[in-house]
Parts: sequence; C-alpha cells; structure tokens
Amino acid sequence: TIVNIHLKNNTNNLKDFQLIESSDTILADNRPAKNIIFTAMDDEEKKQGLQLITKNNDKVYLITYKAYIDQYEQYLPIIQKMLNSLVFFK
Repeated sequence: TIVNIHLKNNTNNLKDFQLIESSDTILADNRPAKNIIFTAMDDEEKKQGLQLITKNNDKVYLITYKAYIDQYEQYLPIIQKMLNSLVFFK
C-alpha cells in the first residue's frame, strides 16, 4: 500500500515521471524492501532515479539516488554497495 501511494505521488508531483521498474528486494538484515527505478524532469533536465522503500518498526524509510541519465550507470555500483550494506539495529 505504501509503495502504491508513493508511486501515485511521484506520478502526480514529478514532471514527466516514467516508471522503469518496480521490484522486490531483501536487505542485508533480511528485511524486505522495494526498488523503484524511474525517470523524471529535475531542474529542467531529465534524470534517472532509484528509490528504495523499506520499513523498520513503525517507520517507513525512503532512500533516493538520482543522477543525470548519462551518469546513472556510472555511479550505480557504488549506490548498490551502499544499499546492500544497509542494516537496522533496532
């Protein structure tokens, strides 16, 4: 439900929002999460973004990575390494 609301908000609030992928993933602490990959206009330039959505206790966390489309893949391995190390202790 949270992901669907977030996607609707992105569609309504981000100029030229286009969903590329929405997939399930598991974080390092075996916590389920959702990856959303999209493009949208940002400061008059189209950018590609990745958003990771997960929940810990009663809080929802949204982590966003955005880059110019021609640089997105260049930095993605670093971002993936960071996201793969994400662990909630409590």
